[in-house]
Amino acid sequence: MNKYTIVGLSFTVLVILIFIVKLVMSPPGVYKRVGEWKVQPVVLVCGDDTNFTNKGVDFWRDRGYFVEDTLTTRACPEQLEGFILVSEGDNLEADQLGKTEVVVSAEGFITKAHIYLRDFEDELTFAHEMGHAFGFDHTPRSGKLMNADPRQQDWKH
Repeated sequence: MNKYTIVGLSFTVLVILIFIVKLVMSPPGVYKRVGEWKVQPVVLVCGDDTNFTNKGVDFWRDRGYFVEDTLTTRACPEQLEGFILVSEGDNLEADQLGKTEVVVSAEGFITKAHIYLRDFEDELTFAHEMGHAFGFDHTPRSGKLMNADPRQQDWKH
């Protein structure tokens, strides 16, 4: 072997070791994020009741993600900056329980979000969609709230 082969192999081994160390050292609950809020958003529910939001808002607050307030309105406005709108999911696919649209500025801050829900009584789906409204992506880890498959979700972050 010449010295260039040895250097190339050494570099390859080093890259693999760095990858393994990062994989092992990464905290288990870390998720990819599309952005974050610069200010605490207000949750605005297009309906009469916010009771179904309590557990989900508490879940995220306990993890350091706060909302300014949770309000209701009968007339659902267009998306407003600084707000997470929550409305019925008339535009959902047949197999979807919820969907969240998030607007992120060029600086990487979430400016507004809209959660669409099939069922306002489904606290787990609301909490999952709040995760998206806070900028979190799905995780492949079973038993975590942000798993894409509702059968794999649980009240764990």
